[in-house]
Amino acid sequence: LETEEKSVGAIVRADLQRKEAHRLMQDAMRRSSRRRQLWEVAQDELANPAPRRRNTVVGEQAINSFGLVITDEDDCKAEGASWKDGECRVGVVEAGGATADSEAKLHARMDAASSEIVDGFRKESEMLEGVIARFTGRLPDEVVRAL
Repeated sequence: LETEEKSVGAIVRADLQRKEAHRLMQDAMRRSSRRRQLWEVAQDELANPAPRRRNTVVGEQAINSFGLVITDEDDCKAEGASWKDGECRVGVVEAGGATADSEAKLHARMDAASSEIVDGFRKESEMLEGVIARFTGRLPDEVVRAL
């Protein structure tokens, strides 16, 4: 009986050790997977720089992808900025601080967005009215009996 207890104890200890080794292996695999994901994200960011994190403030001097102020007119146009008085600026600055063109585009986008929102609310309201009509009994009798 004593040898049987020892062998069962050894089996239980071996099973616990196996479970702990399996848990450690899974943890290591999760950490390795996370590092691989971070590495891939970093490689992707290096290959494809984030779109337009620069040159977003109208009137400021435009900078290139290396963070340097643009000093060449062709480079300025390639960046989508405006060359004025020997400097490359983001947009064409007027007395108000923003371009008339950019303000017009902004207002047009705001109008379009508000129209979409209103249309969405209208469609949702019509749909809810239909649902409410179904549940309040304003349906043909045969449909109500089928429910």
